[in-house]
Order: sequence, then C-alpha cells, then structure tokens
Amino acid sequence: MTQEADWTKIAVMAMELASEAHKKIDIWRAVCGRVGPIPNTTFWEDVTMELTGERGNMSIEEFKQFAQDRLGREDALEPLQQTLLRYLRGRTSNTSLSLLDLSEHFDRSPGSVRGAAQSLRDDGLYNVVINDDTNTIALPRESPTSHTKIPLRTFMDGDLFRFGVIADTHLCNRNARLDALNALYDIYEAEGVHAVFLAGNLVDGEWSWNRQELLRYGIEGQICYAAENFPKRDGVTTYFITANDHEGWWCKYTGLDVGRHMKHAFEQDLGRPDLKWIGHVEADYVLDEDHPRTVLRISHPGGGTAYALSYTTQKIVESLQGGEKPMIMIVGHFHKFVELYPRNVYVIQPGCVEDQTLFMRTKKIDTHVGGCLI
Repeated sequence: MTQEADWTKIAVMAMELASEAHKKIDIWRAVCGRVGPIPNTTFWEDVTMELTGERGNMSIEEFKQFAQDRLGREDALEPLQQTLLRYLRGRTSNTSLSLLDLSEHFDRSPGSVRGAAQSLRDDGLYNVVINDDTNTIALPRESPTSHTKIPLRTFMDGDLFRFGVIADTHLCNRNARLDALNALYDIYEAEGVHAVFLAGNLVDGEWSWNRQELLRYGIEGQICYAAENFPKRDGVTTYFITANDHEGWWCKYTGLDVGRHMKHAFEQDLGRPDLKWIGHVEADYVLDEDHPRTVLRISHPGGGTAYALSYTTQKIVESLQGGEKPMIMIVGHFHKFVELYPRNVYVIQPGCVEDQTLFMRTKKIDTHVGGCLI
C-alpha cells in the first residue's frame, strides 16, 4: 500500500469520527479532500479542532493510533468488502439499500455484492443485515439484542449456586475504581464464587463528552487495557453483556458488532478466556431446565436515573410482556444500589465500580460504588 493511499484511508477514519461528534458528512468529505501524500501537523490539528471544538483535546499521536487500530482490522478485508463497508457507513443509519443499486454503483454483479455483504456478516464483527425478501442490504448502528438462554446448572455445585454481580466498571475512564473492583474479586475468590455477572459497560467507550477522562482511545486500546487490568482470579469467570451506550457507541458510528469483537479479542488474541461475552443488552439464564420460566436476566437498559431510585426498574418490570418476566433481574446502567420485588420479580441494581464522572456531576447524578454476592 502506498503512503498516499494509507493516509487517505486514515482520513476516512476522521470522517467516521465526525458522525460520533454529530458533524455533517459534507464537512468530512472536504476534510478528506485536503489530504496530501503526507499530512502535516497542521492537518491533524485541524482535524482535532473539527472533532472536539478545541485544539489539544486529542493529541495527533492518539488520533493516529486510533485510526491505525481500526485500519489494521480492515486491511484484512477484500477490496469489495472494504468499499462496501465504507459506502454503507456513509448512509443514514438503518437505511436499506437495493442490491441492484449497489451492483450498479460498484459496477459489480449482484452476486458479487451480496457475497461481499455475506462475508462481512459471517465475519461476525460487522452488523450487516441482508434481506432476501426485499433484496436489500443495511448496516444498522445498533448491535442485535441477544436473548441468550443457558442452563444455570452448568455453573452450579450441587443445589447451591452463589454468584457475584457487578455493573458499569467503565475501565479506561480515570474515575474507574480498580481498587474496589479488585477488592470485590478478592471477596468472590475467598467465598468460593466461580461466576461473576457484569451487567454492561465493561469499558468506557469513546464519545465527545468523555474523551478528557480517558486513559486509552479506540476500541483496540480499551480492550487491551481491560485485558491487562481487569481482575483475574483462579476459578472465577466473568460473564458480561455489552450495552447500547459506552462500548455500544462504536457500533453506532461504525456498524461493528462490538460484543463479538470483544469476545474474539479476549478469548483468542489477549489470553483472557475468563472474560466471556454472553449477549448484547440482555442475557437470560435458566435456573432449572425442568421449569423454563425460572430465569435469571442480566440487563443493561437505557434512559436516565429517576428521582426515586426504584422508579425506573419498577417501570421496566411493569412493561414486560405477559409470560416474559424473569424470576431474578440484574439491572445495570443506573450506577445505583437498589433491591426490590415488583410483580414477583426479584430485582437488583448492583451499583457500579466507578466514581462520579464530570458528566454525572453536571447532571447531579450520584453513584453507589460496590457489588453484590448472591
């Protein structure tokens, strides 16, 4: 690859970052047009200025590292896969594009375009949707919500099952409490716990309002940081879900299936098979195979914190469709400790493992640092 082509691809990364910063795509086409064979320092400062509204919020080297992390994965794709992926990213979120129109645009046969889309989908990292009924292709900005159902007796020792519950560790944010997280895992190990469930936001992700608090930038940097720093204890496995916010932000502006990407990285590349991804937004575990409705649900919903701490989780349980209620529901996202029993559902919000961030202080949102042993 020539140096000029390489820098042009990095400019495409800048264009993708623009959608994260809520900039119009036309601005970023203009940015890409300014790229010469070797961009100078002024170019990178201008890109940072456009992204953040002020110089110096993201250093040139940090931006280059972010881009190169992303390039390393996409360089392995076939040319048609790369061009199709970029074209889909440039469309409005959830827009379905006709296979015939894509075939005409790329001057390739419909079968070739469909094959490229199929390969992206089969790779498991990109949320490409192929609709054979309408002959359309789309790249939704939300990962598919998982409803994993796994017999919990797989993890039980006799008739007693003790497990740890945590949520919202937000690793890579300067406010993450690694000391508290390690203390929790010391307790879990001492108590003979073999399974810990993490209800979303293992890492902090990256968006315009949290960059000044980040220790690592980009999905690769944050996953590597988590692999290096998340507690590892003999015999203890952490089962985590991903969410639509924080780590889910990468899905919103790239279409990457972030959960599968983290699963692949932890289990195959970074030597952390004890960190197991079990689903996006929620995952269900059946407590007793003979009684399918005895379900433990791990969930990371959206929305803000209500004035009454129990109100939001009460409304979540009240809104569940008949026959869909779990017996136990572990709820992350709100950074609060709450225990309640609406509609015969035992609900626990386990708090978080992060101190109050600047964003939370400006919104007058408190945090409860800790975890649970059940």
